[in-house]
Amino acid sequence: MHNILQAPLPGWVPPEASRYLQHTEAGRSIRQLARKVGCHPSTILRQVRRVEALRDDPLIDEVLTHLASCYHKDDAQAQAAARKNHGAATSPPRGLMSGFEREAIGVLTLLSRGGAVLAVAEGMEMAVVVREGAETDRQKVAVSRPLAGALALTGWISCSRQGRISRYAITAAGRTALNRIIADQENRARARLEGGFAEAQEAFLGLTAEEATQGRRSRYGGAETPLEML
Repeated sequence: MHNILQAPLPGWVPPEASRYLQHTEAGRSIRQLARKVGCHPSTILRQVRRVEALRDDPLIDEVLTHLASCYHKDDAQAQAAARKNHGAATSPPRGLMSGFEREAIGVLTLLSRGGAVLAVAEGMEMAVVVREGAETDRQKVAVSRPLAGALALTGWISCSRQGRISRYAITAAGRTALNRIIADQENRARARLEGGFAEAQEAFLGLTAEEATQGRRSRYGGAETPLEML
């Protein structure tokens, strides 16, 4: 029996991760997913194995655990998950469900600067973006672990050094995503600006030529002209 999707997965979740969760959490078979996508089952199997291997990264493992809670589970499964996570909350963080790109753009912008890395320490609730060098202590920006995990899952950052304090750097895909998000924001701002001018113009030109003419004629009777009045 398939588990029911309790809440839709966020739009930023990569297709491979979505299929992985559908297979592992919803109980859908590899063949079912392959038919839905229109590809060979071996392709889906490779994707599932690839995402499973990504769980070696603690950040990615955490965010996949949160996303898995979008599916209904029976009591035994829920209790087992709670024991595994030591009673940690399993509901997806609000920041991951909406406004992901809006929050990601700030982190990616910082990481795109030379020498900047995202540092994640074991047992710490927050990650930090720091610029390695003499000025490091002065330039630290806190980042939530769920947001950092989402960036890692999308492939926009990758672990460059793993350990008690792991370091993540922006990837080529992350730079491409940053440029796309900035371009989208500029296009939306331009559209709003142009739309505002259009609305202002419509307000000034609200009357048609015929209505404007009728408005001017109302100053005197229709049966007499200004010359006849004189």
